Amino acid sequence: GAARAKRRHRDIFPKTWICDCGDPFKLNPFIKAPQYMRKYEEMWCSECDYIAVPTKESYKGYYEQYWEKIRVIPQGFNFAKTPIADYHKNDVP
Repeated sequence: GAARAKRRHRDIFPKTWICDCGDPFKLNPFIKAPQYMRKYEEMWCSECDYIAVPTKESYKGYYEQYWEKIRVIPQGFNFAKTPIADYHKNDVP
């Protein structure tokens, strides 16, 4: 929807559009997306200026012609560096 809005209203759309996308759709190996969605995903990829993804390997989920737009912005926590208190079962469920 946003890609279509950009095409129709370039004069009021932001000059730089950074899209946060942690879940690719059409090339996602874990889902079977309908074939017609490729058209919409390619329109979105072509219209945005940058695609922000959470991991280095995320680029594989996007069409190769748009890989130069991908920027990695790590998300989440590294629990290995977070001290965790010892677990004690609560008597009250």
